[in-house]
Parts: sequence; C-alpha cells; structure tokens
Amino acid sequence: MGGRGRLARLRLRPRRRRLPRARGPTVSGRVHSVTVVAPCYNAIARLDGFLARLALTLGPGMRVVLVDDASSDGTAEVLEKWAEGREDARVLLLEQNGGVAAARNRALDGIDSEFVWFVDVDDEWDTEILRTLTAEAERTAADVVVCRALYRTRQSTSGRVIDGLDRRELVSSELALERMASGRLHGFLWNKLFRRAVLQEELFPRLSSQSDFVGVLRAVQASERVLFVPEILYSYIHTASSITRRRDPDLRNLLVCAEEMRAALARTFEEVPRPLSDWFTTWFYAVPVALTPIRQNSDPALVETGVRLGSEALRDVRVLRSARSPRLLVLGLVLKHVPAAFTALSRILYAVHDTRRRLSDRRSTRWTT
Repeated sequence: MGGRGRLARLRLRPRRRRLPRARGPTVSGRVHSVTVVAPCYNAIARLDGFLARLALTLGPGMRVVLVDDASSDGTAEVLEKWAEGREDARVLLLEQNGGVAAARNRALDGIDSEFVWFVDVDDEWDTEILRTLTAEAERTAADVVVCRALYRTRQSTSGRVIDGLDRRELVSSELALERMASGRLHGFLWNKLFRRAVLQEELFPRLSSQSDFVGVLRAVQASERVLFVPEILYSYIHTASSITRRRDPDLRNLLVCAEEMRAALARTFEEVPRPLSDWFTTWFYAVPVALTPIRQNSDPALVETGVRLGSEALRDVRVLRSARSPRLLVLGLVLKHVPAAFTALSRILYAVHDTRRRLSDRRSTRWTT
C-alpha cells in the first residue's frame, strides 16, 4: 500500500490550469478584512447563543452578513433587532425560501472583503477563529486556510476530529485537490477561511444537500496555496433537523458532486491514478448513495434504489486494491458482490454505532453535571 501510494502521487502531473479567480471588489465603501456569511432559516430557538458567540468573534475590520431565508418563526425580526445600530452587521431578507446554497450565493454578491468565512447557526466555535485564520493567511499568502474541527452532539462535550491535519502544512492547489478526492480534505465550509478572490459567482449549485462540497472544490481549484493548521477551532453540532438527515434524500446530489470532482481531476492532472479514482468512487459516491436512505429510514423503494446505484457504480471499481479504510473495504465489497446483504449489514452497524454514541453521551453528561 505504501509503495502504491507514493506511485500515485508521482503520477499526478498537474496541467497547471485552474479556474479563473473572481474579480476584485465591486462594491464601493469601507473595505473589511473578513466577512462572515450566516444563512438562517427558522432558527429562532438557537439565535440567542449564536448571536452572542458571533458578537464575541467579530473584531476590527470584520462584519457579518445574516441571510434570513424566508423564515416563518420570527427569525428575521430577531436578526434585524440584533443588527440595528451595528456597523459590522447586515441583514438580507429573502422573499422566498431557496435553500442554503442560494442564500450563500446571494450573500456573496455584495461582499468586498479580502476574506470570507461561512458559519452555521447550529454550531459552536472558538471566538478567536477569525483572528487566528486571517493571521495565518496573511503570513503565508494562502488562499484557503483549513483548521481542524470536531463532530459532536449537543449533549456531549467531546467529539471526533472530522477534517484538517494535526500539523501545519502549506500545499499547492493540486495536492489539496488530490486530498479532497482521497477524503483527507472534506467539503465543510465552516472550518475554512477563503480569500474572496477564489470564490466565483454562483459558487454553490442549487442542491438540497452537498452544495458546500462543490463550493470548496471550486475554491480549491481557483487557489494557489492551501494552508492546514492543527488548531481545533470549530465544533459541528449534529442535530436531527439537519438537511443531510432528511427521510427523502435526493440521491442525485451525490452524483452531481462526484461528476464535478471527476471533471476537476481531469482538468488538473494529465493522468489520474486508477487507485485514486476507484477510491473516490467508493468512499464518496457508491457507499454513501447506498447508505443514506438506510440511515434515514427512507421508503423501501428508495433504499432499494440507493443500493442498486451504489452496486452499479462499483461494477468496474477495484475495491480491494484501492480501499484505504477497513470499514469501507467491507462495505464496498459487500455492496459490489453481495448487494442483497448490504441493507441488513448496514443496519446492524448503525445499531452498534448509535448504541456506542448514546453511552458516550451519557458518560460525557454525567462528568459535566
């Protein structure tokens, strides 16, 4: 495996063609160093904590664009009241609910700052995150700065690291793209600071989920340098209401993202190694498209469709040779060779996982009370 990994990296010969950078500032007036983009939809129950943390985060040269996506619970009124009299806050009220991708695109239209950071209302973060990441970007001239993040539930105080590196490393956009394809750099927005110049118009496709993956992918392609820093500065808080946990997931979203990644690899490299291509198909598309309806307790017909799509995607994939995870190796082999057993196996694995997480949450709660 080690030799094959080195060979794969050697064969990744970049074409040195990137997406064009976005144009410079188009809005006159005061230029801010960082703009925070925060889409909000029916978030009234979480706004107090979110806005309090946001106020502690903003500093000189920073501002926030709060986008209300046609909420019906009074979110807009709370946002407007909080922003009233603040020079560092702007509220955009959308007349129709268009989803988080449209809300983010709308916010980007009027941003003239040097850097942009996207945040979710549900989550928590270190209030020094912007100062830390902007200082790193200015020191290294990086276009994207990636810190580490935690995945946890609301009840727990601990979590697991879900993105980033445990060391400081400055890499080319080509290597960052390879890391996205291999799953070592994820498509989360909130643990990344972006230089405004690498964020194109209509950065996010109109997808019901996964639009952030495409946005990060496009930004990485337009970049020159991507910096990884080891600090853990963000916590993604898992909630049952997340759009990625819908009972009727649109499986086409994963296909759109997978095709965008394949096109990016083809544009960037003269030759994409077979192990990398096969591994991306396995971990990003085939296994998730089969697992998602099972995890969401979707209609049996949708579960069957997901398993069929995943199995078909693996038809020509060499799962055994390309797999980089024991868990995904097992799931990939079962999905490819024994798809009829995949649903039952997945439900058993999820039951074990959920039981372990509940026990962990209880221990965490007991230690903090």
